[in-house]
Amino acid sequence: MIKRSLRQACVYCLTLGILVANAVQAVEIRFEKNIDYLGAERAEKMDAYLPASDEPLPAVLWIHGGGWVGGDKLTKREKTICKELAL
Repeated sequence: MIKRSLRQACVYCLTLGILVANAVQAVEIRFEKNIDYLGAERAEKMDAYLPASDEPLPAVLWIHGGGWVGGDKLTKREKTICKELAL
């Protein structure tokens, strides 16, 4: 219980820090939905939140909870974090 609360607090602080740091920037991001990464016949799909830049940039892989059997990659929390990390 305490570990979960601490983990959530860290995620919220990280998200808040990213939001504040990027508040003055008007940067576009590109969203690509349901990309096959294990083959078209598989149910697992990924979404990509990409900065609108042609230069090579670092990447972050965000995996929502659910152990590949449940969960939702499009919850408000997941979308907010991924959009902000793409900036």
